[in-house]
Amino acid sequence: GHASLASAFVLDQFYLSNAGEIVFQTYKVGKISVSVNDGLYTLNLPKDEFAKSDEFNVQLAEILGSRPIDVYKGKTDLMAVFENEEQIITLNPDFLTLKEIDIRGLIVTAPGKSSDIVCRFFCPAIGVNEDPVTGSAHTTLVPYWSSKLGKKELLSRQLSERGGELICSDLGDRVEVAGKAVLFMKGEIELK
Repeated sequence: GHASLASAFVLDQFYLSNAGEIVFQTYKVGKISVSVNDGLYTLNLPKDEFAKSDEFNVQLAEILGSRPIDVYKGKTDLMAVFENEEQIITLNPDFLTLKEIDIRGLIVTAPGKSSDIVCRFFCPAIGVNEDPVTGSAHTTLVPYWSSKLGKKELLSRQLSERGGELICSDLGDRVEVAGKAVLFMKGEIELK
């Protein structure tokens, strides 16, 4: 998600003005497209395959300091579902213990107050305790919440310190995740 969005932003802003759509061929998931419309970048990603799992309930309750309602296991991540937004905001994970679980990351989620859903994404196993905004986590979040809420279009707020909002669509076997991108830094590197 991050690399695709960032690459599409750079290509759109500096090399392929008004391209409309940029398609990347990836090793792990095949084609990922990014459409560009009025400053909104929409990633089209394959949905995650996930199933309910009771294997991690006690362990996650200890790591998070709060017991989730349900836990789901996807291809690379776990997703812990909570009752409300306040629980998500106040979670303070034990990152060292979380890092010991054989997963890429942990998605925590609940219904939102001013959005359909809220989430956070913890991934110390890949060197980032908490990711600010995570497109790939929404390949699990969107199908789950779309089914629960009976909606194909969802507004998601990721409640990390930097945070962000994503406009999401459940397309069946794929998920669209749309958001804005901003230029952080521009420079030149001279190689000798």
